[in-house]
Parts: sequence; C-alpha cells; structure tokens
Amino acid sequence: MSRYKGGCQITPRDIELFHYLFANKVALKTQIMRDVFRKSHPTVSLRLQKLVHHHWLDRTAISGFGNMRYTYSISTKTLGEYIQSEWYDLTESKRKSDAPAHDIVLIDIRNKLKSLSNVTQIISENMLQRKPSNSSSDSYGAFRRLNSDNALKLSFPNEDEYLLPLEYEASTKSSSRCRDKVMQYYTMTDFPAILYIVEKTSTQKQLVLCEQDLVQNARPKLFFAQANDVLHHEGKVTFTNFKGDTLALI
Repeated sequence: MSRYKGGCQITPRDIELFHYLFANKVALKTQIMRDVFRKSHPTVSLRLQKLVHHHWLDRTAISGFGNMRYTYSISTKTLGEYIQSEWYDLTESKRKSDAPAHDIVLIDIRNKLKSLSNVTQIISENMLQRKPSNSSSDSYGAFRRLNSDNALKLSFPNEDEYLLPLEYEASTKSSSRCRDKVMQYYTMTDFPAILYIVEKTSTQKQLVLCEQDLVQNARPKLFFAQANDVLHHEGKVTFTNFKGDTLALI
C-alpha cells in the first residue's frame, strides 16, 4: 500500500529501494534498475529524481567509472522513517558509503556470487549490524568485531552449512594494516576459511606474506579469487590459498 508522506507518495517499491540502499550504503542507477526495479526505463530515472527532490534520497557525483556518474544513498530523513532502530544498531551502521568506488564494485560482486548454487545467502556489512534476539543467537558478532565486508553462507551436498567472512580489497593496504587484519582473523575468530576477492595480484601477495609469517607450517585460512574472475564467471568461482588448496563455488 502506498503512503503519501513529505509531498511524495511512498510506494512499496520505494521502501524496497530504501532497504536496498541501506544494505549496500550506495548504488548506481544501473544497479538500482537491475536489482530493485528489475527494468531499464526512463520512469526509473524520473522516480529517483523525485525521491531526491523530496529529500528521501541523496545523490552524489562520482568519477572513476569511465565518466561522471551519480550514486544514490538514503537520506537522514529516510533512515529515521524507514530503517528500524530496534532491529539495527544505527550507531554502527552507515547511512552513506565512505568508500563508494569500493562499495559499488562490491554490489556487483554480491550479485554475481548469488547466482552460484553453493551460495545460499550474502549478508552485507550494514546488514550484519542487525541486533540479535539474544546473546546466544548472535551468529554475526565476530563479523561485526572485525568489520567484515560480508558474511557468506555456503551449502555443499552432504556437508554442513558454512558461514564465512568475505572481504573485497580494491587496493593494497599498508603492511601494518594488512598484518593487523590477518592477525585479528586468526586470534579473534575460529572461521575455517576467510575468503578474499582482490583487484591486484600485489594485494594478494601482501596478504599471503602476512599470513605466512603468522601460520608458519599450519594450514592457511586465507583463500583468494581475482575480482575480474568473479565478475565474469561462467558458473564457477575458485578460491585458492597459498599452498594451492582450493574452494570451488558452483
């Protein structure tokens, strides 16, 4: 049912859009068309313009994707009206992305991984802030403590389900920051594997060096895939650790 608020009739599709943008923190119009409106049509642009005009959405110009484009995120008004604070820790959740280029690619990565049958659910960083019903049911606590980009739920035939962190690294970080992140994953969690999608081979090499210093001869937990391979997969994505062990998702 539509509701007329703030000079604009808010439809169920608008509310779906608000929650989509809260989950992803930011999105391009093409991603909104694909994931929310599920069509490419001039009326989508007009609707976005109207929601921006009535302060339900914020629009920001961004470069780095071939030409100048606009990103969309929810406004402060929308956060207060439509994102329920009893469900989410809004002190930790981010209304807008502070790394839009990173998060825009991450939306497409999630979209491609969702097409794989082994992937049953992907929970974004903001959605990981959902408050547990009680402390014993807080399955996302470790992800929140380490600010994981995503939690990835995997299911394999004749095996248990796995809930693993998925990180996307668009650039190579400082050695100390890299070492701290790997150390935290090893000392603060008991995940059997940590999945990394990287843009650059140099980033993977740096993470591997940090892990090798830490684990010595133990089984490595970091598994890597190249972003380009994920974004253009044809039904299979393979993650590999530095010893050559693989985790294939189909």
